[in-house]
Amino acid sequence: MDELIIVNTGEIKSGDSNTILKSSPIGSCVVVLLFDEIKKTGGMAHIMLPGRAPEKEGTIKTRYAENAIEHLIFQIHEAGIGKENLKAVIVGGGNVLKRIEDTIGVDNFNSVVQILNNFKLEIKASLVKGTERRSVRFDIPQGTIYVATGDDKEKLLYKIY
Repeated sequence: MDELIIVNTGEIKSGDSNTILKSSPIGSCVVVLLFDEIKKTGGMAHIMLPGRAPEKEGTIKTRYAENAIEHLIFQIHEAGIGKENLKAVIVGGGNVLKRIEDTIGVDNFNSVVQILNNFKLEIKASLVKGTERRSVRFDIPQGTIYVATGDDKEKLLYKIY
């Protein structure tokens, strides 16, 4: 029986070939999925804010793009997976409140892309920006990533293996 793990805002979770990771709803957040297609393992970071967390007490660092991606890479590395085999998929960064001056979704997206590029991680697929909320399900045993947009049913975004 596969284990279903919900990944809420600011959380980092990883798993193996017995794990399904599912995000809570995504608005302006960006969900980063990292996976190793050979070892059939991966993880998810549900990122709320761009850049690096401020150095102050009480800050949940994994809400920030740079900290979250670093933490996810470290967590996957602790499971015996090298960074050189990791690939990425990103989802989110929307403007669900449809405010003209609201740039947080785009800022999150740009920050995530820059950080993944800095780590030399290839982005294999993405579904970003727009004005609809989304959720993503990473079925590691099946090697599939599904996205639901708004109230629509899930659709396959990327097949890993």
